Amino acid sequence: RRQDLESLEQQQLHEAGGPRRRIFLPAAESVRALRGSRRRLASLSYGWCSSGQPDPTNAYLLAVRRYLRHSLGTHILGLFWDFASLFQNPRTAPQEASFKEALSVMGDVYASGLAVQVIRHRRIPARPEGFDGKLVLLPPAGLKPSQASVADVLARFALAAHGGGEVKVERADGGAEQWMVSYAQHEQAEAAVAALAAQLDAEGGALFTLWNPRPYEGRGWTTFESAVTTEVVARASYFKKQRAALSQLPPKLIEIDGDNGPVVAEEGVQAAAHGGGDGAAGGAKARIDGIRDAIRAATFTGKGDKEMVVGLYNAYITKVVIAMHATGEKVSGTYEGEYNAAGEYEGRGTFRYANG
Repeated sequence: RRQDLESLEQQQLHEAGGPRRRIFLPAAESVRALRGSRRRLASLSYGWCSSGQPDPTNAYLLAVRRYLRHSLGTHILGLFWDFASLFQNPRTAPQEASFKEALSVMGDVYASGLAVQVIRHRRIPARPEGFDGKLVLLPPAGLKPSQASVADVLARFALAAHGGGEVKVERADGGAEQWMVSYAQHEQAEAAVAALAAQLDAEGGALFTLWNPRPYEGRGWTTFESAVTTEVVARASYFKKQRAALSQLPPKLIEIDGDNGPVVAEEGVQAAAHGGGDGAAGGAKARIDGIRDAIRAATFTGKGDKEMVVGLYNAYITKVVIAMHATGEKVSGTYEGEYNAAGEYEGRGTFRYANG
């Protein structure tokens, strides 16, 4: 957590004879790196494995270390990793205010076309044995662990019918009360989620496995992160000069989950920008509509996050449109129709813009 790293940094800096290493890039240096427009900051996009600890197996950490030691990452000055860069639960009131302010602009940390290189880990690590059979139940209002007995919960949600699970009362991060449910077999835990999750959701609670196996592409925030990461590159594919300028920078998107180390992403929009293509297939509108649909179809852990994230994406689309057109460069296209004697468009005709 960011809070723990801040304490560690202060401890190291004040220890007599200890290593005087900084963990956080100071704000002024971060701003200089952003304004330097050389993609010297990195931002990690990945799926949390567990609500309280996103990387319990260190699989993501090892991939990030390998990237930073690779030629694709040695130019990086600072890394945005949400768990370490944003205040985590439990948060004080000032930390909560900082967290909410950060969420409102977090998309820009991935989206910046000039300042940030995004590293993406789409493969979800294998579930370790310690997470087998474990569920988290966030109770609906009126049924808190401090107010109800284990028997009450077993009877209310028929948890025992899915394998005679042992229910333990614990508190989640931030003081929010939760039930921890353990089954002998992981299949029993999955059956309980399949049978009861909809009921809990309808009552204002939630039920999910402690280990989150949901694919990267089915998660809300990661869908958003990938979308804004590639937006500038995709849009620049319709502007030859801007495409040429971006091609001089380090690659925008790096995949870090491969067995052979980090590689430049091979997405269509990436190839269009760096390979001299003339626009992403289907046009800008088709891409934008598809991304909105993907965000709405994805799963979000936080209630209310879905529409907020669609709003963040819409706001970023507006920023990109204004920025691209402010350069004065026109979108290329083809014309079919009438001309005058000087070879100029005149009369009736149709101009089809490359961006659709």
